[in-house]
Amino acid sequence: MDRMHAHRHVRVYGICVSDDKALVIRKNAGPYRGRYDLPGGSLEPDESLVAALRREFEEEVGMTPSSLKLIGARDLFVRWVRPDYTHEQHIALFYEVSVKTEAWREIPSFDGQDSDGFSWVPVTELSPHNSSPLVLQAIQWLNDGEIPADPKHYDEWVILGG
Repeated sequence: MDRMHAHRHVRVYGICVSDDKALVIRKNAGPYRGRYDLPGGSLEPDESLVAALRREFEEEVGMTPSSLKLIGARDLFVRWVRPDYTHEQHIALFYEVSVKTEAWREIPSFDGQDSDGFSWVPVTELSPHNSSPLVLQAIQWLNDGEIPADPKHYDEWVILGG
């Protein structure tokens, strides 16, 4: 295999589960296109981690988190060959999130939006065939209660619909 060159970014993600269903978005771009992903994303200039996660939830699922709890961080390396790099390196900070579903509101559309709405999907239906590494990490955390410290590599990653 050629030498890895990763595009690195730090992002915040929320794990929200209710009645054995996970709140997920449907990606329409990037290495997770065609898969379920966790609500979340990158920080804007001068934005705190918590403010970024609240904003991302409002933009992607139309709900404001009612509580947030930091549960861990992990490096995830995903093979995605682009002109300047071979992998995406997600430095992902995971939060346990609660939302008030009755406070849901219409999701505004904006340029650069990389998701096609959200769903509550039974956790048992989320798998490596339909979910991003972030969702897979969330499932692992739900099953054993921890986020491992070691990096996780997805060198054989398949991008769907592309």
